[in-house]
Amino acid sequence: MKKEVIIAAITCLLGVSFNGQAVKLEENLSVQQSVDLEERQRMTRVIQYWVPRWHTEGYTVEMYKDFKYMRILPDKIISRFERCLQIYANKKYPIDEFSFVIYKRQDSSSTTYKVMGVEDTNVAPPVKFMEADICTWLDHGHESPSTEH
Repeated sequence: MKKEVIIAAITCLLGVSFNGQAVKLEENLSVQQSVDLEERQRMTRVIQYWVPRWHTEGYTVEMYKDFKYMRILPDKIISRFERCLQIYANKKYPIDEFSFVIYKRQDSSSTTYKVMGVEDTNVAPPVKFMEADICTWLDHGHESPSTEH
């Protein structure tokens, strides 16, 4: 089943639309003074590139800041996701505003969750998202032993 992905026009504010629900990043971007306009535009292009790809691969996409308040996974997993983002994601970009959780059903009894952060690189500006952590959650309320950290 294909999900329609609509990417909103970007001017000074950044809007990412998917699954018929707009996610506005304008407030968070205006607060983040250290990220200049050129970097915002670059991040907009990166997000516009990755969100549709994740949808094409069958993933549901949520901004990290929204996902952690949805309470889908236990607090210990969300805390682990947060730690991994703090370790692996680019420190220049706020985790809550520039990270995503992508997830999809793997089989009849489990769902895989991947927390994606802006790649941390000292050589060039970030050009992609990287997998900071992964968790396969079984329907009976436990993490798959193969993904426990």
